[in-house]
Amino acid sequence: MVEPEEIPYSFTKKPISISPNYRPIFKIAQLLLILKYCCRSNTSSLTRLHFFSWLLTNIEDFRNINADNLDSYNLLFWRTEPSLNRALNYAVGERLIIFSNGKYSLANKGEEFLLYLNKDIEILKDHKDFLDRFQKKISERKVEELLKKGML
Repeated sequence: MVEPEEIPYSFTKKPISISPNYRPIFKIAQLLLILKYCCRSNTSSLTRLHFFSWLLTNIEDFRNINADNLDSYNLLFWRTEPSLNRALNYAVGERLIIFSNGKYSLANKGEEFLLYLNKDIEILKDHKDFLDRFQKKISERKVEELLKKGML
């Protein structure tokens, strides 16, 4: 048996960079913005949250998309993101989002978080501008329609 001090190598923990798209606080901020900007009564299904999150990860590809021209885009490669599910769990645990009857809703604490985010207009400006184009026009029914058409 080899004694630990005889091993000729060592391990050093080094910091690694994690893409913002996978950081829970970034995803939580996105979720809160989606609920506020795009969902009637600030409430949404998991499917619609994944849909908007996917659009946000591809802002450059969809820079001209809005609620009126959604059908003209090829959305065949839409996917769900595990990082969004983790962020939802954290947001519900922190009471930023409420989960009830299969839907996610913006909580008062989430509204307060958004007020903090909106103090600096440059924070997530691209995301806010992008989501503002939809102005709560994409309903749950529309997302279901897209799913049935095979677009999602």
